[in-house]
Amino acid sequence: MSRRQVTPPIASVLEFYEPTAAETGVSLSEETPDDLVAAFDRTLFQQAVGNLVANAIAHTPGGHVTLQSRREGLSLRIEVADTGRGIPAEHLPYVFNRFYRADRARSSTGGNFGLGLAVVRSIAALHGGRVEIESEVGRGTRVVLVTPLITPPGHLR
Repeated sequence: MSRRQVTPPIASVLEFYEPTAAETGVSLSEETPDDLVAAFDRTLFQQAVGNLVANAIAHTPGGHVTLQSRREGLSLRIEVADTGRGIPAEHLPYVFNRFYRADRARSSTGGNFGLGLAVVRSIAALHGGRVEIESEVGRGTRVVLVTPLITPPGHLR
């Protein structure tokens, strides 16, 4: 797996989701240093970041979604935060499980099947990383994707 700049795939994800955000009154902002470089599979990386951005937009009507990327020690840290509804604390341990939706009233007819965060967690693991979440009802959610700047042995190459 080659090392590459982080900015282009993030810009591509935000460009893709900008129309959806605009339709729901969500403003997007992004902060990524131009010189940030890491080892990742571009397609999988874009899917993971896209899932985080899509979730944030879907649960933040009329609010704001912020994407921040930075180097933290030997890791790449991608943080997606929203000002949306938030997730009750009792649901947080389960949000990375496949097909889990904290709001059971939401049906899968809208194309949401509860796979997004499970996919993000799998992609993070393939890169030797992890995903963290914190949320407060009525204040929003922050999801953090952390991967090594250099892929460790035994992971994607």
